[in-house]
Amino acid sequence: MKRRTKKAYTTLYHDPKSLFAGVETIIYPNGEHEIWLTDNKGHGVKIKASVGPAGMGVTVENMFGRLPMTVRAYGKDYQAFGETLPDVKEVCITSYNPDERSQAFSRWYDHTETEADIALLGIEYRRKVEQA
Repeated sequence: MKRRTKKAYTTLYHDPKSLFAGVETIIYPNGEHEIWLTDNKGHGVKIKASVGPAGMGVTVENMFGRLPMTVRAYGKDYQAFGETLPDVKEVCITSYNPDERSQAFSRWYDHTETEADIALLGIEYRRKVEQA
């Protein structure tokens, strides 16, 4: 991997289009821990990353007033996987740890948890059932 230098960061600060041709890149906008990518055609996204006990995640959010995003997923052989999702506001991509608790959390996040998952995660993860 090529070495990062302070000069490269300084160049990006003074010339935000130096990282990706035609794309303005702003790191730490307004002091926030995120990256903004915009162009002059109306596209714009915010990228955030986080790490927690269950794994690491990246969120890509469409910036307010910008053209809508379309999401496509591809499998290992680069064939389309699932349906194309048009006009998406936010995409969360998570790499979950392989342990049992992290996988249980993944199912809880997807609303597909089992009683065994709740037993592993703790009673605070039980969803409240609304009565009619």
